[in-house]
Amino acid sequence: MDDRFTGYDVRGVLDASLDGGKMLLCIDLDDPGTIRTVEACSRAVDELAGHQVIAMAASTLPALTLGGEVSEDPDAALAGWAKALALPTVRGLVIGRSLLYPPGDDVAAAVDNAVGLL
Repeated sequence: MDDRFTGYDVRGVLDASLDGGKMLLCIDLDDPGTIRTVEACSRAVDELAGHQVIAMAASTLPALTLGGEVSEDPDAALAGWAKALALPTVRGLVIGRSLLYPPGDDVAAAVDNAVGLL
């Protein structure tokens, strides 16, 4: 879960006069790399706040989970989505390519499977 910043860092947000900074915080309690990512996000939030710029990051608000890649193992992807949807704050799925280009090219079945989880 070494999920480094690849877009704007705080300096870039400030230099571009953006209204705020955004980050994606992925947490895997079984991955020791998660703590470095949490620390980096914390530092970025603090630094943005020090410049009176908002950080768009939340952990207790309703969330949508990203679909991810299903090309290798569709059953594992569905199981992962179901596990995420069982969390109390996860309210839905944001799935793009996984539904547009599913294994076997059966878009209707892929959509039906995702909707079935909801």
